[in-house]
Amino acid sequence: MMTISDPSQGYIFLATGHRKYFEMAISAAMSAKWMDPDKKVCLIHDGVGANASSLPDYASDIFDDLVVFEPEDGFVGVMNKMLIYDLCPYDEAFFVDGDCFVMKKDMDRHWAKFGRHDFTFAGEPVSNGSWYGFDIAKACTDAQVPYLVRGNTGVFFFRKSDTARTVFDTAKTFVREKPAILGVTHQNRAGQYSDEPFLGAAMGATGVTPVSYTAAEGSIMVTTLYARFCKGDLESEISQLKKPSSGLPTDRFWALKYVTHSPSIMHFIGLKPRKLFDKLSRQARARYGVPDYDFFA
Repeated sequence: MMTISDPSQGYIFLATGHRKYFEMAISAAMSAKWMDPDKKVCLIHDGVGANASSLPDYASDIFDDLVVFEPEDGFVGVMNKMLIYDLCPYDEAFFVDGDCFVMKKDMDRHWAKFGRHDFTFAGEPVSNGSWYGFDIAKACTDAQVPYLVRGNTGVFFFRKSDTARTVFDTAKTFVREKPAILGVTHQNRAGQYSDEPFLGAAMGATGVTPVSYTAAEGSIMVTTLYARFCKGDLESEISQLKKPSSGLPTDRFWALKYVTHSPSIMHFIGLKPRKLFDKLSRQARARYGVPDYDFFA
């Protein structure tokens, strides 16, 4: 593990393509600035040339760093997460998806927990079962890894180090050489894979382990997928939702029991619930004097 004295720390956001994704990253970044003001925020983006109109003029007022990247063949949408290692201007960083909001001023405890690793995200190592519709045991055998880390990469941590570079490089190699094994279409978007199986397999290949949380201690991030009773307010740091602890994965998800979570970061899958997502975006934008944006037009 590479040791960095007095490291720079920051949050990394990614935006490509349509203006909507840039505006999402801006709202997310403002929540990070609000809840963790000592950390920097960076936008890695492709908003130049033909996509110049995607980058709002006020982006430079929000982000400490704006980094332009050149897309690579085979890396579309969320897959560009695997390209950010060399683009990141900080020694230590949390990558945060644009459909997230940092909800609480308690991120220091997560920096401390994740900081014991060179690369990690919250999840579990698995070597059997099903994930994204594929057989995990077969995928491990075919990819020649002892396990995959199953989790959501809406938030992950990395430190500039040989280990982290190897994880990113291994994930990119899997994309290029093993798409038939680990490639799953992301949210029904043609030509775009989900990044999680590739990063999860790269962690298994390099012996990197995930972090874990109990509901009682408060996770760094919980998604709104299958959630009920979502409540959130940036002014008062309210962050609460109920998630199924078990269920029957039939054609509909029938929850048998719900657990209450109070995460530091709320991840709005599909920007749902829309009313709450819109409320939080408006709160963040009002605080920093940024115009509202209609994400649902």
